[in-house]
Amino acid sequence: MKMIIDDLKQEENKYSLDNIFEFYLKITQTLPEERILLDNKSKEKYSRTTLAKGTTPCLIVKPINKNELEQIVLLANEFKCPFHTISTGKNWGYSDACGLYDNQIIIDLGLMNKILDYNNELGTITVEPGVTQGQVYDFLKEKGDEYWVDATGAGPKTSIIGNIAERGFGHSQNGDRFSNVTDLEVILPSGKFIRTGVSSFENAKCAKTYKWGVGPSIDGLFTQSNLGIITRLTLWLQPKPDDFKVLLFLLKDKESIHPFLDATRKLKMNGTIKSVVHIANSTRMLSMTNFYPWEEMNFCKPLSVSKTQEMLDKSKSSHWFGSIGMYGTKAQIKADVNIIKKTMKDSKSVKKTILIDDNKLSMYGGLLKICNRLGFFKELKPLFNKLTICCELLKGKSPENCVQGALWGLKKENLPKNLSSGDPLDYKAGLYWISPLLPMTGHDLNRMNSAIEPIFHQYGFDMQQTLSMVNGRSLASVLTISFDKRDQTQTKNALLCHDKVFDILFELGYIPYRLGNHSMKYMKLQKKENKEMMNGIKSLLDPNNLFSPNKYIPAEEF
Repeated sequence: MKMIIDDLKQEENKYSLDNIFEFYLKITQTLPEERILLDNKSKEKYSRTTLAKGTTPCLIVKPINKNELEQIVLLANEFKCPFHTISTGKNWGYSDACGLYDNQIIIDLGLMNKILDYNNELGTITVEPGVTQGQVYDFLKEKGDEYWVDATGAGPKTSIIGNIAERGFGHSQNGDRFSNVTDLEVILPSGKFIRTGVSSFENAKCAKTYKWGVGPSIDGLFTQSNLGIITRLTLWLQPKPDDFKVLLFLLKDKESIHPFLDATRKLKMNGTIKSVVHIANSTRMLSMTNFYPWEEMNFCKPLSVSKTQEMLDKSKSSHWFGSIGMYGTKAQIKADVNIIKKTMKDSKSVKKTILIDDNKLSMYGGLLKICNRLGFFKELKPLFNKLTICCELLKGKSPENCVQGALWGLKKENLPKNLSSGDPLDYKAGLYWISPLLPMTGHDLNRMNSAIEPIFHQYGFDMQQTLSMVNGRSLASVLTISFDKRDQTQTKNALLCHDKVFDILFELGYIPYRLGNHSMKYMKLQKKENKEMMNGIKSLLDPNNLFSPNKYIPAEEF
């Protein structure tokens, strides 16, 4: 007990030590000791971050069901202790497992990891916050592979609800994930439970099959907010199609992306292209299979134009590389592919297209193994691995180890000999992800990139960029600032670069679709009337302002 008191006394918290200690004493009556973490090693683990600086919790609690969670929230209110929730804590590049401030209670929902319901007739699955992408993929395989789940590239150990709560998107035709969920169960910061949609009525038969319910739709209030904790939701699955292929494409040069977007936009709007289209620029693609070539670049960044082209030529890639998932019958896919290819050809922007499926991948893989054993075509192995990842991802399988692309900023002396972990935190890799939205026009992309790419270069960073057609009218661009956290100069410059890019994006009107801990301050720029309305809702649901203070809803003093 003395050790616990000493640990708590080390916390410099605007909330009193007595309150935290009283919370601890009470919560030990609900949770076993092994699920209440107070030691420095645990706190250090939860404070690790890909950002320049993390925050340290005062303690960590790990409920296994909603009843325990309810008790935690009620006690936090009783003793006025601020708290923050995580699902699996892998919100890399945005916040990781950190709250906005030091000395909050972290509620780790990772042990609430049950698949609560599966309906193979209507294609729905109900999950808790700790359920991961890999868990659902394996579950559906075991149940006969009748349905596929949408997946992101973040890896199989990342939370589905955690991503949806930030309105993240995946790759398939259900890639707009929030549009494909319903029936949220939410515990409010006061400790009360509510259900959304038609589940707000007793005995609702369409709770899991109809999104909007009757009356005001409130689902969105509990994403990107601090208004409630999602304890379960129902996800709509995609029926396994009769046929499946992936259309890969390489654009001719850096400028070809502009006519490409203008040509293919209508195909996304009219439904010819059904999946989310993902397109990666040259440095984003190179980072997936390479470390930064420090020696060849005389230990300078960013990557030169000539070295970029040399690496692209060696890997048989291009300045832009994209993928489209094709789902349907053989006849439907054939017709859609013909239309897409003709549109691409007419745009004069596409260098090459590759249509693959499982059979072709198996054949290519077998031939490549034979050639590699004979010493031929070893340079094609990275490209084949990319093809495999694209194909599996569009069928709902997130890659086992997606960490390579996060290590582009590591200095030569800190490069790992092998990728034994899929967590960038284990390599002290620094990441800032900046995610602006822009209209899907070549003009807008050119306008944005022309303004921000020089800023990346000014601070010594490559602008790693992906573009995602999340709908037929908008692009979500994810920009990566990769740096080595062991290097103080790189870390300082990453922070400066981040803020300068954000400033320019807001000036140009390209508002990010999500924020991280360091960028949460930009919520101050929201219109006064919107801030006042959201603060009113926050005050009603969380009068003590204890749940993730200032996350997306800034208090007046923020």
